Amino acid sequence: MQKQNFEKFYAHTVACDFLAACADNVDVKNAVVSLYLSCEQDSFIEYGDFHCDSFANEFHELLVGDGYLEADGGIADRVERILCWQVWVNFVEDGHPYAGVHLYNFTDDGIEEINEYVKFSSQYD
Repeated sequence: MQKQNFEKFYAHTVACDFLAACADNVDVKNAVVSLYLSCEQDSFIEYGDFHCDSFANEFHELLVGDGYLEADGGIADRVERILCWQVWVNFVEDGHPYAGVHLYNFTDDGIEEINEYVKFSSQYD
């Protein structure tokens, strides 16, 4: 991902009102922001589950710790290996996600709005 596109992704993501973006699917007490990072074609790793109210700070700290952002706020060269970020709000119970809203994907081509509700299992029906 080009540095200027990573900067756009970061600014958009930390400014997102995740619960409002989920519309009618909101289960506030069980909601976490889940990010999936792809640095290889068709391969995603879970980058983290963050509480909605502390997302910006937690995400920033993780990006600095993993070398994507520099301590002075600059963007590290390492971002150039990123192909895509998937941004979700997942709903968890007993530490396990049971449903989520896939909000958007972000690549060098920009943002692709998804806004799809997905039920992961029927365990909590």
